[in-house]
Amino acid sequence: MRRRHFAAGIIGGPGTFAWLAFQHLQRAYGWTCRVQYFESADTLLMALVEGSIDVTCVAVQTSHSGFTPMLQQVLRNPPLGPIGEMILPYDCTLYVREGHDLAQVRLVLGHRSLELASEWLRRHLPEARQEARRSTVEAAREVAQGDGALAVVGSPALAQFVPGLRAAARGIDGGAVARWWALSRAPTCEARFDRAVVVGCSVSAHVLAGLLATLLPLGLELAALYTEPVPATAFLSNCVLLIGDHGADSSALKKAAGRASSSFRLVSAFRLVADCPPADGPDLARPA
Repeated sequence: MRRRHFAAGIIGGPGTFAWLAFQHLQRAYGWTCRVQYFESADTLLMALVEGSIDVTCVAVQTSHSGFTPMLQQVLRNPPLGPIGEMILPYDCTLYVREGHDLAQVRLVLGHRSLELASEWLRRHLPEARQEARRSTVEAAREVAQGDGALAVVGSPALAQFVPGLRAAARGIDGGAVARWWALSRAPTCEARFDRAVVVGCSVSAHVLAGLLATLLPLGLELAALYTEPVPATAFLSNCVLLIGDHGADSSALKKAAGRASSSFRLVSAFRLVADCPPADGPDLARPA
């Protein structure tokens, strides 16, 4: 039986993009979770690897900048793998202090969301500086307690948890979306899957091509491919393959990966629930 109860960890706090994405995942997959918040990605991942929490929510790929450093954790920490996935829009929102407007803004705060909104900010607030903060929630509190000269870029849910904010502009990210994973230290391989994740360590391009050639006869599609070079080797790479189909046989994929090379490992295979966006989704590897 699929597990339903988890101790979850989220970076930042309520109202962040990760928090909002996890709400979607939790509701769609029918999980109940006790949530703990962490100040940094390092402490969050340490808690996950050590078992203090069971699952977290991370963006592994975006339409703005491609793969994120979080995907590397699947390579570097073999116990980790996804148990759920959704592709969701960011819908970045610009907030000011209640009673103030954009004309007063001289400094825009945020976290990684500043990158998503940078083009909009250059066009609409050309005189305002941009400054990153460790936490979007901390930045939002600065804005709510400020004199009207500050603004913050955050999720559509941010104002629910930081009183004193007003949404001055919505959807300022050019339609950016992200592939969010519920990342677990105990991923499972369900017999039938819509999404599977295969990791390859120190493989050549020829060996990788051999695995890819086996996917089509099995009715499988490559949804995304991440590679990174292995230092001091003759063009070997570590890689993460996201493989998709509707109700595919995970045992067939596992056998195919093993035949291609013992360097491949099936990390997880799971279903995409009914209210997830389509498994193929938009082209996330292409920068917006």
